[in-house]
Amino acid sequence: MAVFGPAALDTTFEELEAELGEGIPDTVIEAQRKYVKDSMRGEDYHNLTAAMQTALALRGIGNLVGFEADDRHISVTIENACLHLWMVGIIQGLFELGTGNQNTTREWELSSDSVLTVNVNA
Repeated sequence: MAVFGPAALDTTFEELEAELGEGIPDTVIEAQRKYVKDSMRGEDYHNLTAAMQTALALRGIGNLVGFEADDRHISVTIENACLHLWMVGIIQGLFELGTGNQNTTREWELSSDSVLTVNVNA
């Protein structure tokens, strides 16, 4: 068994991107989006704010500071974000699962001070 902290995985993804090209972030996000849709329930979306806040805190991978959502859009801001590629995929997957929207677009940005902003639109 091997145990990796979030920073080790972020570094691994960065190294893969440097070696294999710009497609790595989209591949990681898409894999996580599909995993969420296959392994979670739509009901999980309706409690997303509380569930995400708890999950981030317990795992030490960020602090949820902004959340807006309706049936056509979700916007999330996380301070001190780790595993940012996974978080983008999780947010997009839960949005699709919870709203039934299958054709979504995502935009995300990770600032130099580790603030992750994710926007998903239907």
